[in-house]
Amino acid sequence: MNVEAKGRLLALLVARQINGGLSSGTRPDRPHRRFDQMAHASGVELVSKWQAPVAFYARLKKPAIARIMTGVLGKAAADNCAKMKKDELAAAAAERMAGRGWLPPTLVIAEPEPEAEDASTPFENGIDEEQADDFEEAEAA
Repeated sequence: MNVEAKGRLLALLVARQINGGLSSGTRPDRPHRRFDQMAHASGVELVSKWQAPVAFYARLKKPAIARIMTGVLGKAAADNCAKMKKDELAAAAAERMAGRGWLPPTLVIAEPEPEAEDASTPFENGIDEEQADDFEEAEAA
């Protein structure tokens, strides 16, 4: 197996272990923090890699497509498509939304929460400031 094939296999195996889907056992109000942290740390940029195809919009109901279009393109653009049949609406949505940077909520990677700084945070070697001061005083004596 060549190096490129090994790399693809490794990527597949790692991806199968990372579950960012809604069925991953997390609560809907606390989505996949760990998944988001990994995605953010790896520098994944889904906006530049993914666009919703016609088939994506075809699976949605017309009101859902209209809400998405209203949110991204504005009410006037969504109203222009209001009387279209669903297959025409799906095609129009895919065409008009292309390159707009919209992602479905499940593909949005949340920014990691900043870690709270604690005044008693230990140094890298496990000694906090008070212990370091005591050590310095003992060394000086």
